[in-house]
Amino acid sequence: MPKLIRIINAWVIRDSFTVVEVEHSFQGLPQKTEFTDGTTLYHINQRILFAHTAHQQRQFKRETTSTTMLSFKDEEAMKQSASQLLGKETMGIYQYTLMEKVKIKTGHYEIISDLN
Repeated sequence: MPKLIRIINAWVIRDSFTVVEVEHSFQGLPQKTEFTDGTTLYHINQRILFAHTAHQQRQFKRETTSTTMLSFKDEEAMKQSASQLLGKETMGIYQYTLMEKVKIKTGHYEIISDLN
């Protein structure tokens, strides 16, 4: 049975790197995890943690992480962001950067790396 992830959303930041929101049920996605749509091979770079929620976010020992600091117009906006991020995590949705700077479509992808 293939190991699948689902790309929920993806965007390129300042023409520098690609961020993907990934739904999965694994114990994290280690750096260099390979996944494919059957045509193109992609690689996980690192998981993104957010400074305003990092102490509450689920963390996996085998992941490489970076912490990003966001700015908010007020405390209510920060609380709303935290609620959304933590809510996504309860559904198995996490944010990662890719090693490739590419546009990637939403949908299901097969992991070809060994996650054991």
